[in-house]
Amino acid sequence: MSHIFIDEAFREVGAQLKTHSIFRVVYKTASSMTEVSGLDGESIFSEPFPVWRGVVQGDITSSIYFIPSLES
Repeated sequence: MSHIFIDEAFREVGAQLKTHSIFRVVYKTASSMTEVSGLDGESIFSEPFPVWRGVVQGDITSSIYFIPSLES
């Protein structure tokens, strides 16, 4: 799901401005990289790229962001 959808879901369920702000800061700066193994077994990483959809895996606040989306 897109971050725009999650942001709108927060508004619909009446989330506090503080929660909204935390979400925006975390996801505005979120980036990811891919990793593959080279022929010699060495890890090769891509350049970082922005994340525009989904929630950050392992982030303790991810479930807080996901639940309002299910409600809307």
